[in-house]
Amino acid sequence: SGDEGIAEAASRSIGVAVAGAPLLFEVIKESLGFRIASLFRAGLEQGVSWTSPPLVVLDESLFLGLEQVISMIADACIDSRNFDSWELRQMSIDVNDSIIRFLRDMFSFLSPKTVHRLTLTYLSRFVTKEGKHWQDRDSAIGLRCSWEITKLRLNAITGLIRFPDFIKVNSPQMLNWSQWWAPCFSRSDFFFDEILERYRRYCLPEFVATEGSSQHLKIDTPGIHSHWLSEICMDICLLGTEHAEPQIQQRSASLLHELFWSCSQEGTSTGRSAPIASMLVSFVWRMLSRVDYLSNFSARSQLRKDLLPCVIYVLQSSPGNLLRALWRKLCKGLKSKGSSDKFGGFSSVRTRFPSTHTSSRMGRQEPKDDPDVLDFFSLLNLALRTLEYEGSEEHLEKDGAGTSRENVQLWKKEFLPSASQISTADARSMRKLSDDIGSTHSAASETASLTSSTVSRRWFGHDGSLVAVNAAHQLVWELYRILSGVPEGESLLNPSVNGRGDKQQYSGQKNSILALHTR
Repeated sequence: SGDEGIAEAASRSIGVAVAGAPLLFEVIKESLGFRIASLFRAGLEQGVSWTSPPLVVLDESLFLGLEQVISMIADACIDSRNFDSWELRQMSIDVNDSIIRFLRDMFSFLSPKTVHRLTLTYLSRFVTKEGKHWQDRDSAIGLRCSWEITKLRLNAITGLIRFPDFIKVNSPQMLNWSQWWAPCFSRSDFFFDEILERYRRYCLPEFVATEGSSQHLKIDTPGIHSHWLSEICMDICLLGTEHAEPQIQQRSASLLHELFWSCSQEGTSTGRSAPIASMLVSFVWRMLSRVDYLSNFSARSQLRKDLLPCVIYVLQSSPGNLLRALWRKLCKGLKSKGSSDKFGGFSSVRTRFPSTHTSSRMGRQEPKDDPDVLDFFSLLNLALRTLEYEGSEEHLEKDGAGTSRENVQLWKKEFLPSASQISTADARSMRKLSDDIGSTHSAASETASLTSSTVSRRWFGHDGSLVAVNAAHQLVWELYRILSGVPEGESLLNPSVNGRGDKQQYSGQKNSILALHTR
């Protein structure tokens, strides 16, 4: 009929319009570049001391038009009808990638506030239902639509993480401290407690929900602040690690590993390891709520091998005083949780922390579900099991088969090979073999047989375990300092202080402290 023909022609025209989006973005960039270059030349003619073209702010009408274009094209990409054919699916992937490339390029044209708002507008299209044809169904080619949309969002996060100026865009707040490179003895504990709470408030959970889960027609875009992009990337990737599809799980974890690795390289090359690691300190807090989830995987699962080294990096490179603020926060969450028989009893100890309870309507005190010291020690235990050194590569190749040899091949891809230390007996056998074979034995094969990942894996396991043990030691000392500051804490640490020495009470309190060490 005529109506069906009109509908088919309209759907084709929409597909053509969406397919032309990459070209449209290039035209917009050329136009903005021309206008900015004209502004730069006019400024130089007027005597303005500009050394490079400035970052501009668009007028309201032009900005709203650009924001609407990005929203419309993003909605067209995540339309569930695109996954009914392989051609439309590939077109959605290409157009979605062009949006991210355009947003990345806009950091060279527009002010950070403008690009911040455009980026959040784009990401909000994955969680709102406004103006979209979205259905969670199985497509005509056997694809789950919601899973494909998750993959599109991970493609966007991949482009943002691999942005060369990722650190500059996030602007680590520690760089704004006066003499941030100097020891922080002059700053009080209250200063770092406030900094930690501010970092925790930087998260943007409304932009990280699952597809179509938001009941709001439109999400209000907050103002720009430090760490905004890293917070979104961490939350989206952590959400992906809990996905039902293993491929999405592993990809999300590998993206987090890539993010932390690139940050570590940037910090080492620029001498700013502490400020960059402080930008990611909230990741440890997020991981504490996923301890039970990670414990369901084996110690050598790829998910744990990707996520737990990120925790070790934060513990190793973050400022010590900021980590101490995190220890105090975890100790604060422990209050009244140790009153159960499982961990002994702390009910008689009152610290200087404010109350962590909320009153219900019936007047009953209910604790908040926040992580505590016990969760942190559980996380360290998982890290120690995952980073544990598995032995020499040569012994596994000689003695083991099957799984052991598969592990050796995997290690050769993950770790840098280096020359192994050869024992005297092995050196003699190799010389005898070389004499028997003669000159036909090439030098290249000899060199290849002497290299393995044993040394790299040994140092990786040693350094990671050392960081985890030192973090546990520092946390225990911080707890000791907290308890020693109050009368009840002094009697807990040393029963001879009160002069009465109630052995039964001291035994229960001692078991409580031991539980913290063995958790």
